[in-house]
Amino acid sequence: MKPLSYVIVWGIFSLVAPSLWGQTEPCTAIASGQVIDDHDETPLSYAIIEALGTGKATVADSLAFFSLDGLCPGKHTLRVSHVGCETVAFDVVIHEKKKNEFLFRLEHHHELRELEVASRRQSVEDRVNTVQLKDSELQLVRMESLAHALDQLEGVSTLKSGPNVSKPIVHGVFGNRVAIYNNFAKLEDQQWGSDHAPAMELSSAGSVAVVKGAQGLEYGPEAIGGAVVMLPPAFETQRRAAGSVQTGFFTNGRGVFTNAQLGGALLPGKRLRYRLSGGWNQSGDRHTRDYMLNNTGSEQGNVSGALQYQYKTLVLEASHHYTNQNFGILTDAHNGSLSDLALMIDRGEPFSSDPFMREINNPRQHVQHHTSQFSASVKPSHHSQLDLRYAYQHNLREEFDIRRGRYNDIPAVDLRLRTHQANLIYTRVLSSNMNVKTGLEGRYIDNLSNPETGIRPIIPNYVQQQLGAFAHWNYRTNKWEIEAGGRYDLVSIEGFKWYRASIWENNYQQDFANFEQFYNESGTQVFTTPAFTYHNISAALGATRNCSKNFLTGLRLAMASRPPNAPELFSDGLHLGAATVEYGNLALETENAYTLEAFGRFQKGKITGDVSAYARYFDGYIMPEISGIELTVRGAFPRMNYIQTDALYLGMDVRMHVELHPKWTLQHAGAVVYAQDVQRNAPLPFLPPANMRNELVWNPTLAKNSSWIFAVGVESVARQNLAPQTVTVTELMALSQTEIELIRQNGAFDIAAPPAAFHLLNARVQCTIPWKNRSVDVAIMADNVLNTSYRNYLNRFRYFAHEEGFNLRLMLNLNF
Repeated sequence: MKPLSYVIVWGIFSLVAPSLWGQTEPCTAIASGQVIDDHDETPLSYAIIEALGTGKATVADSLAFFSLDGLCPGKHTLRVSHVGCETVAFDVVIHEKKKNEFLFRLEHHHELRELEVASRRQSVEDRVNTVQLKDSELQLVRMESLAHALDQLEGVSTLKSGPNVSKPIVHGVFGNRVAIYNNFAKLEDQQWGSDHAPAMELSSAGSVAVVKGAQGLEYGPEAIGGAVVMLPPAFETQRRAAGSVQTGFFTNGRGVFTNAQLGGALLPGKRLRYRLSGGWNQSGDRHTRDYMLNNTGSEQGNVSGALQYQYKTLVLEASHHYTNQNFGILTDAHNGSLSDLALMIDRGEPFSSDPFMREINNPRQHVQHHTSQFSASVKPSHHSQLDLRYAYQHNLREEFDIRRGRYNDIPAVDLRLRTHQANLIYTRVLSSNMNVKTGLEGRYIDNLSNPETGIRPIIPNYVQQQLGAFAHWNYRTNKWEIEAGGRYDLVSIEGFKWYRASIWENNYQQDFANFEQFYNESGTQVFTTPAFTYHNISAALGATRNCSKNFLTGLRLAMASRPPNAPELFSDGLHLGAATVEYGNLALETENAYTLEAFGRFQKGKITGDVSAYARYFDGYIMPEISGIELTVRGAFPRMNYIQTDALYLGMDVRMHVELHPKWTLQHAGAVVYAQDVQRNAPLPFLPPANMRNELVWNPTLAKNSSWIFAVGVESVARQNLAPQTVTVTELMALSQTEIELIRQNGAFDIAAPPAAFHLLNARVQCTIPWKNRSVDVAIMADNVLNTSYRNYLNRFRYFAHEEGFNLRLMLNLNF
């Protein structure tokens, strides 16, 4: 079916769908329950309960019981308030013919309020340090990667290595400068690779947010750009069983996906709660407008379970999460010779385009990731809380190359990473407007490279130990919020690595002779045990002022110290997924970042907006840089060396919401980043081009008890005019290494010019309808409606192929 046909079918569906359900009877559902104090469980008499957007409200009685009638079945947000408590909004599902009983817990202002992003909406003041996906946005991207989902937020872009592998870029930085957390466990999954997608999926997520400012110090020295925090859904506290089932398909890749969640409360008093979830998705080869992208299929599965037990102020939790990913890598990204590589880049597309296949062949990546988490939380008093947390992760990464004979089934890269993490966090409320949070963190990482691959491992065996301590202070009045924080980390890392004798003697022997252990019998290899210890200090200070009811502004200052990690120090060999040969650098030192950010939020009439501008200076910026072309027994690849320089980042993010009419809104988001190698006065590579999104949204009333959204948007990405100089493969083949080094003195270079600007037309239709005392969510999304042929500068495979063409997605979600 042609893209135009898809659009016609979609349009017809949009017009006739309302009549399929028709008009319904007046709303008669009732929500009832009780409001209690979260600490001592005493009733909060005369609390106010409001159903937002309906005009319905009620007041609880002297025992805090309430009954709110006249509600329509489906999703609602109930805002609960009480004198002396913080107002909290709860997302609930109302059923027509079933009891809708809820137990709402509130915290007094002078007590601790835990962050439960999945069920509570943050106030304006809370959101200044957090950029979060809305529930409706998260619902639409559950089938997508984490990076693609975060791409919806201002200041966040996506670095890609083909259709299947992507990772988030926050304010221009990525990889080891963006910490990713699954609940309270920092994700450790060989995240150093640009071709290594985070081993986590959104099917089981309750919320996803990017945390910045002094609050980000809790997440470690790597959170220079911010910390991506994915929290699970809140435990069901009322019903024995409740959940949702989601399924759908997408046309580009002929993919299908499904996931389900189930949770409930057990035992007398509903003190024991459980949560189960699982998901699976599979797709075949993707395609551009004009040709197939061979071997770009994928298959992913995940399953998780969690238990929570609460007795008075003690809360115990245990959970386990398992992810299995199998990604195909574009076949023609691996070339046989320098001339093949040059011809491929000149052609701009694969040598061949075979028919569609679901089978995933070599080259490919296979990743398994286990995460087990245990936590205990207790409130010693009304004013304090103590949390003890432990997490264990086991990551298996296998990368398969195109090899001959029996070696084709043996991974060329076989890494096993085990991580132990323990945290002790104490939070105390000092007064009605002041609190402090302190914590200790210990982490032990053990990496093992399987020696049976028959190939020199790109990453050697190593052990890393880390001990950290942090403190965060917050003070808030009606007009001001001031926060400050500090963190210290002691990091030690020891590698166990064989070097080629020539590389060791020419580069490291003079400065690191104490790491040398012995040579092999032939004298061509030397075994070393490089060991380093780093002392890192990070700090942040921020102030926010509510200038008026409709205007807020603030300023943040931060410094962070990040030690070089194992890949930056020890890399040695072909990095298959990135299609590069990479070499680490033992001489790297601590990277220091200094950040100044100013931000504002305003509302004027029917216009609301957020503006953020930042400057970040790096002292000792660590990056991989192309230093030539290397011909290996497996083909010709760009050679990357890790270097250290000074860098300056400048950027701005804008987000606006304009209410054109009660049922029509215009949404705008834009971002621009400038970055410079200060020492060489040259642009840095892989910098997000200026980009913006505009979307027109219509919220009609087509049928009672149902909600509808029709939206059409345009995504515009400029050409990256701040890209490094270009030196083609053909030109590199004619240059000596000395001549290449002279070129590098003027800055980094790329082997292809940046692609042209592009504009994409996207559209979506969403509706929520009641069905047999349940609610059903339906979404139809069309990406790249005009089937535009384009390249994305942030896709490392742009040298070899265009981006994906038209894609139609259908998603169904049943809540029960």
